[in-house]
Order: sequence, then structure tokens, then C-alpha cells
Amino acid sequence: MKLSRYLPYLIIVLAFIGVIDASYLTYEHYAAIIPPCSIHWWVDCGKVLNSSYSMFFGLIPLALLGVFQYTAELIVAIYVAITGNKLAQKLLLFLTTMGALFSLYFVYLMIFVIQAICLYCFASAIISLLIFVSTIIAYPQKPNPMLK
Repeated sequence: MKLSRYLPYLIIVLAFIGVIDASYLTYEHYAAIIPPCSIHWWVDCGKVLNSSYSMFFGLIPLALLGVFQYTAELIVAIYVAITGNKLAQKLLLFLTTMGALFSLYFVYLMIFVIQAICLYCFASAIISLLIFVSTIIAYPQKPNPMLK
């Protein structure tokens, strides 16, 4: 059996886990609770989640944007798995590329700017990267002959 046969379902499961992770962080934000993860001097959710980088323009928690991102990926991934629609595959690739790029940027901020790691945020970054890689493998895009 080919692994790529199961990748559409893996993408759906990972996106669902991403929704749960981001929803948990969003709930904790609005409840003004810092999730327990300060297990080491370098691992400090409070430092990350209370930083100015945890809010988009100081108004919207990044976790809430993560809920929207993962929900969009989940809906499109389910649609692609059911229909195989090529345009939806391209949309999924776009969404997962954006998610992976932003996740890499947020990991950079945690490590080099904030100098602390939030385990939930880091888990979200790993999920985003796994979804991106799975999408590339599951739905390879043919080069556009017009771009040559």
C-alpha cells in the first residue's frame, strides 16, 4: 500500500488537531489563563503568550487566527479528499504554505526574539509543517508550461 493514499486523511486529522490546539490557546487567552508549560527556564508559555508578538496588531490573538487557518485547511482538505478537485488542491497548497511560513516566523520569534518556547505554539508549528509536507506529497503540482 502506498503511503500517499492515506495522506489526505492525515492532513484532515492534523488540521483537526491544529483546530483543537489553537482553540485551546484562544480559550486560555480570553479566560486570561496561561496554560501550564513552564517546565524549564527556556520553556515558558507565559513569556510567549504575554509578549506583544502574541497579538495581531495588538487586537487579535494569534491563536484565534490559528483557529481560522486550521479550520480553513480542514474544510478544504475534506473537500479535496471527497472530490479530488484540482483547484481546491491548489487552494490547500496555498493555505498550508502560508501556515508553514508563518509558523516558521513564529518559531523564529520564540527562539531568537522572545527567547522562550511555548509548547502549545511549538506543537502548532510542527503540525503546520507536517500538513504542508503532507499536502506537497499528496497533491504534487505539475509545472505550468506558461511559466517557461
